[in-house]
Amino acid sequence: MIVVASNDGPLPASLGKVIEAEFPAREDFNPLSFNKMREYLLGKQVDAIVFLADEKPRGAFPEETLLTNIVGTANAVRIAEHFRARFVYVSTAAVFPGIAGEYTEESPVLPLNRWAWSKLAGECAARLYDKSLIVRGDFLDPPYTPPFASPDHYSSLTDTD
Repeated sequence: MIVVASNDGPLPASLGKVIEAEFPAREDFNPLSFNKMREYLLGKQVDAIVFLADEKPRGAFPEETLLTNIVGTANAVRIAEHFRARFVYVSTAAVFPGIAGEYTEESPVLPLNRWAWSKLAGECAARLYDKSLIVRGDFLDPPYTPPFASPDHYSSLTDTD
């Protein structure tokens, strides 16, 4: 079984169209509570946990973003390890400075804003677990039309339709 944990948003709805998984409500699988997550998973064969954390930046930096992206990710990694499940952390391409383009896993990071810094902190927790995968992407709500095209910036956009 795959469990996808996130706040509500377009990305989990899109994932639900392409993978068979459980999408528990936050009150049932709260990343801020190790015990709540454990209770939800007890008796289930967990193959993987996909953790979206707080998916998108917000105008003000709410405490929930800090807690979900940092503390929640650490708890989600702990629960994956507890159940010996694979862990997929969905981060953001905004951890890169956006200057050079064609980034690799070895490229230096310099997050663009506080939300991206919190996603990078979540990556640190994920890296501590051997059975983890970090996905960095641009996950934007459609319709998204960039004001200009950059010849050295490559990314994939998800379409939630």
